[in-house]
Amino acid sequence: MCVWATADQYYTIMTTKLFDREWFLRKTIKLLRKAGMSERADDISLRHKISLVYKEEFHRKMHWHNPKTLSEKLIWLAYYWRDPIKARLADKYLMRDYVTKEKGLPADILVPLLGVWEKAEDIDYDALPDSFVLKCNHGCGYNILIPNKRLIDREKVNKQLNTWLNEYYEGGVSEFHYMDIHRHLILAEPWLGNPDSGIPPADIKIHVCNGRPCWIVYCFDRVDGQAKYGTFTPEWVQAYTVKGETKSDVPRPKALEKMLEYATILGKDFPFVRVDFYEVDSVPYLGELTFTPLGNMDTEYKDEYDRKFGDMLTL
Repeated sequence: MCVWATADQYYTIMTTKLFDREWFLRKTIKLLRKAGMSERADDISLRHKISLVYKEEFHRKMHWHNPKTLSEKLIWLAYYWRDPIKARLADKYLMRDYVTKEKGLPADILVPLLGVWEKAEDIDYDALPDSFVLKCNHGCGYNILIPNKRLIDREKVNKQLNTWLNEYYEGGVSEFHYMDIHRHLILAEPWLGNPDSGIPPADIKIHVCNGRPCWIVYCFDRVDGQAKYGTFTPEWVQAYTVKGETKSDVPRPKALEKMLEYATILGKDFPFVRVDFYEVDSVPYLGELTFTPLGNMDTEYKDEYDRKFGDMLTL
């Protein structure tokens, strides 16, 4: 019986055209598990699954040995860079102490906390302002925007929050760090901007590669999961294009220099992180730190910019 020492050797063999790959995969995993090497078998199975999803999304092969595009490099980082700090900083509550106590940034860049609870039934809605946001500390998209609390069904809101607290955020196939977040908190934050519009403030997403801000995605007019967006250089030049991008004269955020400064400080210890800010009345507020944007498979970038952005990230 033959088993391979590493997944890399396995994939070298898999690149040949001499095998029925699916049969070879199943046979290899079976042999590895029979030999008591379940962890290695799971490793090969996981990489194969990621490769299949990547090919389905991008219609091209995932290059593990020599990643070139941004999507390939982010997947490579997610797979090989398993630092526990990623889970800590993806936690919307624990991230706050890291920003202020370890990085020494001013507390006023954090969105104020109106309350923190371990279960939805403990939320004191009467003590909260008329408009606010509820979110769970783990995962992505576990947010409920409440522009007017008099119009909500509190029981329905509580049920949704408790459902989220009782499930792991699976995300994409390469967002492993979310599984390590302790899912136990509900956070309340004030509604930033004008709640009458029902539209949250613009989101300034600064992509930091090897400690240097490289490009910015500006998301605005988000309604029912849809948004307008533009992609800019750190100098605020709309030099890049993505599929469906809004061609408009988006004003430069007044606090952009501060955001770039803070993003540099927060990203200097990592190969890659996306640092998200809101700007309200020229004041920057830190939203979150993201290591796996869109599950590392953002198909909105045109191929040429997937490669150009990939060139900015050194593994």
